[in-house]
Amino acid sequence: MTTTAHPPISRPIRDAVRFLQNVPRLTHCTPRHSLVVVPLRDGHATGALRIDLPADGSGDEHVAATAIGMVCRVPETEGVAVVAYDGGAEWPPDGPLPRESLVERVIDRADACGLHVHGAYLVAEDGWGAYGDVAAPLPLSQIVPEAGEALAHDQHDGTKLPRSSKSRRRAVAAELGRLEHEFAAALLHRAQTDREPGGTGESADPTGDGEEGRADGEADARDPETDAPHDSGPSAGEDSPSAGESDPSASDEERAMAMSAAASTDPPRRVSTTNSLPDAFEEALAWDASHLEASDAGLLALAFETPLLRDTLLTQWSTDLEGGRTVLAWQLAWRPSPPGDSPPLPDGPVRLAGEGPRPEGWRLRQGLALARQIAASAPRRARPGSLAAASWLSWALGNATHAAEYAEQAREMEPGHGLAGIMTTLTESGMLPAWAFASPAEPDGAAEPDR
Repeated sequence: MTTTAHPPISRPIRDAVRFLQNVPRLTHCTPRHSLVVVPLRDGHATGALRIDLPADGSGDEHVAATAIGMVCRVPETEGVAVVAYDGGAEWPPDGPLPRESLVERVIDRADACGLHVHGAYLVAEDGWGAYGDVAAPLPLSQIVPEAGEALAHDQHDGTKLPRSSKSRRRAVAAELGRLEHEFAAALLHRAQTDREPGGTGESADPTGDGEEGRADGEADARDPETDAPHDSGPSAGEDSPSAGESDPSASDEERAMAMSAAASTDPPRRVSTTNSLPDAFEEALAWDASHLEASDAGLLALAFETPLLRDTLLTQWSTDLEGGRTVLAWQLAWRPSPPGDSPPLPDGPVRLAGEGPRPEGWRLRQGLALARQIAASAPRRARPGSLAAASWLSWALGNATHAAEYAEQAREMEPGHGLAGIMTTLTESGMLPAWAFASPAEPDGAAEPDR
């Protein structure tokens, strides 16, 4: 394809200016250094796929195949429009346009899949125009989104965490430490009850007023910046491991016992029974993420750093309260077993794998706002969990770019973090949740696919 030969545009877009003004609305940002492919049905956009431009021409074929392969997963797609955003390039006086080889391959792939091509455009540093148009570039001012649409940010903006004061981080760290001890005591009580004949592990208050249920000591008093103990003099629990710092070779039960041995029950208990947690996670969706109480922030920090609670919470926020209860019950009932004898997974789609219907967008967005606040205000040792949760929630919203950046931040703090590693694998391989391709999207559904 050259600048003197029009690409095979089978059904041209009537108003290219209006179309290009709307692309940032479809991608929820102003794309930069990006290829955007817009699936169309009956001439109307049903979403948008954004992919980073390859560093050089060697990756053109892979990007084209990936883009059209994803578009083909959108139900009832009849055609596409293609836009290359290359702000580092200028419109040449003659010869091929920037990214022409890539766009040619995308068009070829679309044609091979029976998709009509409605337009192919270049947005360069000094103007915009259609591929195959020999006219001088048109001014970029023509395609700026309508006034009032805050879309000046690019695809990488939005992952910087909010600010949090040192006193705030200390308060959250203290609450987290207390809740860790409380949760450990609840797990121990549940395990002990399960071992009793006819036990269910669902007693109402494992840390009640009786002497047998009481565990005394000090809450976690580690510096939220360095995760080192505060220099505040000796304490009663000084010789015991702090929460999260027991011997890594110890079993989960031994760690829980070490934690509960220093637990304090003086403040109000939030996790004295594991069965109450899904209700708290549901309530969290109504909290003001920017003005969380320290106790609420501590509870979410505990959930994000504890895999069985994190999986429950993320599943629940992508479904409903009953979804969270089902997953938590399965998590608590799970026990190591010989190969082939593992308990079956709960019925229904695995939400963490991106299966099932599109979640309600507001639940995911509120969850993401909460995860970002906890990543900013939790002690350093607990931040990887909330960053990994932010990564999954971004991925669930269709924003793989942000998902990759949150996962990278988590792995910088904890290279072996399990969920962060999984999210890195998913984003690097170009995988998105199945619901990202669902059509038509609900008015408040998850965002369109982005890579």
